[in-house]
Amino acid sequence: MNREKRPRRNRRSYLIAMVLAMSIFLVACQRSRPATTSILDSPTRSPNDEGVVTGVTNERITLDNKRFYKVSPKTESFIASSKQLTSIISTDHRYVQLGIKSGTVIWISTVGIVTRTDPPIARYTGTFLRKDADGRAVFKDGTVLSVRSGVKFPDVNKKIAVTIDPSAHEIIEFPGA
Repeated sequence: MNREKRPRRNRRSYLIAMVLAMSIFLVACQRSRPATTSILDSPTRSPNDEGVVTGVTNERITLDNKRFYKVSPKTESFIASSKQLTSIISTDHRYVQLGIKSGTVIWISTVGIVTRTDPPIARYTGTFLRKDADGRAVFKDGTVLSVRSGVKFPDVNKKIAVTIDPSAHEIIEFPGA
């Protein structure tokens, strides 16, 4: 009789230990999830600032030789058209858009390369989705760009290479529109 009770106690203790271990594991997993989602998950990205990167380190970024922002180790840096993650340092001399919170950059989207022409221009290629309520161009990858007054918008769902005036921070041409 004693032998029958002992295995039941062992099974019960084993089950209780397993339930406790699984509970602890699940709580630990729950706590390790990030509190916020990535900007890459957002359908659109409206920047707080944009311009040409004229200086960049892992601690700071300068736009247009005028505006300076702190960069955090948590800052997400990616290419606008592909959403591919990239190094913050690789944004130097590129046209970028920034998401900023409390003076610190939380995301950097590299929009395009700036030419060394006079005047300089930047090129961005994306699929045009729509014109938003503020007259900006919204692209399939989530990029939102201001458009110069009088510029004709392209057809919806058209992949197009746009021309950006980096000093005015706006599209100046939708070629073929």
